[in-house]
Amino acid sequence: MTITNEPSTELKDGRVVTVAGPVVDVEFPSDAIPEINQALSMTITDTDGNDIEVRAEVAQQIGDNR
Repeated sequence: MTITNEPSTELKDGRVVTVAGPVVDVEFPSDAIPEINQALSMTITDTDGNDIEVRAEVAQQIGDNR
């Protein structure tokens, strides 16, 4: 028996709204809010123009598509 944990929503791009220390608030379309414990990948460009890939985990859904 194999158990897989497939996300029940189609993956779509979100928008970073705020960053406060280790907490990142990301807004998604209302039909594509990721589930708790789902991984998020973000690409951030530093001041030298280098792209840095950051991974985060959904810990909470706070409402307002966040």
